[in-house]
Amino acid sequence: MSIFKIYPVIICLITLLAFPTVSPADETEIQSYDMFIKYLPETGKLELEVIMELIKSPGSDDIKFIFNTQAVTADIQTMVEGEWIGVPNKIDRQGNLFIGIHPDQTGLNRIKFKFLYSYLIGAIEEKFVLYREHRWYPQLEGQLARARLVIEVPQKYMAISGGRLAEQSTQENGTKYVWESGLPVFKIPLLIARDNNFHRNSEKYGGGEIVLYCQMNHRDEAGNILVEAADAMEFYDDAIGHLPYDRLTLVEISDLNGTDINSGLIFMGPQNMEAYGQGSYESLLFPIAALWIGAGAFPEYMSPGFFFLLISVPHHLRLMFTHSMDGVEQFEQSLNFAIEQYRPIAESRNDLALYDIKSPDTAEKGFILYGKGPYVLDLIRRELGDENYWAFIRDVFDNYLGKTFTLEDFLERLSHYGDGSQGERLRILLHEKGLPE
Repeated sequence: MSIFKIYPVIICLITLLAFPTVSPADETEIQSYDMFIKYLPETGKLELEVIMELIKSPGSDDIKFIFNTQAVTADIQTMVEGEWIGVPNKIDRQGNLFIGIHPDQTGLNRIKFKFLYSYLIGAIEEKFVLYREHRWYPQLEGQLARARLVIEVPQKYMAISGGRLAEQSTQENGTKYVWESGLPVFKIPLLIARDNNFHRNSEKYGGGEIVLYCQMNHRDEAGNILVEAADAMEFYDDAIGHLPYDRLTLVEISDLNGTDINSGLIFMGPQNMEAYGQGSYESLLFPIAALWIGAGAFPEYMSPGFFFLLISVPHHLRLMFTHSMDGVEQFEQSLNFAIEQYRPIAESRNDLALYDIKSPDTAEKGFILYGKGPYVLDLIRRELGDENYWAFIRDVFDNYLGKTFTLEDFLERLSHYGDGSQGERLRILLHEKGLPE
């Protein structure tokens, strides 16, 4: 088995899965986004109308969002008695957008805002990707919300986001896409690209379809990638449960170093594609597993044990796919390969307990998460037995799909399986350094 630059890949995955650190607005929750987006190549701009529904804090006078200072705002309005009315707003140099509450809404719990603005992305020669980190839409940090995007692009362009493609229709001057997240999500990505820069291929699986867009020089690998992805999607669909969308979109991004995981959408860098061509699918199977635990049921950002939940748990789920497809011997080899990367660290002063990793900013921490984390979780699986283990994982997924959960939630669910001691057993293992006896 190839190590495939394990540490850099882990760091890229962690960086792109993690969420910003600003505290959310007190007791204010975004419920949904309805986005209407048009790309105008003659100006290089996106013209956007974003309707947001939220539940606000009682009696609050204003709400602070984060936004991009380069967005040119035409107007911000709120719905009052069936009519859209402008509201006072200002944005500071840090991108904090303050919006005043209309006097008639101070006592209301649920309100709507409409944001009318443009966002300069320039002329697109190949593609342009907007990640959450671009702040291209107004956000409250650390929150999930459903999203529906209606995107109009000219002829010879395409538009991709996360979730399911609810509609694709030809218009007089281009194409209209409607993407629906299917569940509350942390990140709303947007890719607009020239359609002739990608090779498109697809594969059916039990619950839906996988669509791959790759660079032309990697089109020979497309078939094998899709077969591997379809096998994994079917496995997790059967073992854990159905995702609330019937499509997984995989897109190769030429300037991406690593993998960016979104609900129903995975961006992959060229190094990933090269690894797939050599038969190494670790960096494909990890993000697919994370669609269930990580980007389906969401670990609460920076809560204790966050990186164990975000990295180690999906890695163990990835190994369980190996267990199912390639047998116990290959599974043991893969698990041992990962733990051997950790073993030198276990005997050094750089070792940390899994619980104490606050940021995976060193190679040692990456190997602790990649090696020891799945190993510890597999000890629990062996104590539980496979039937109880998968029942536990399904329990977490069923209860926290489209929601956040903490390590305490994870351990509490675990305590309902086996003889009831495994939750406390895992807690102890997460607080200990070194390899368990």
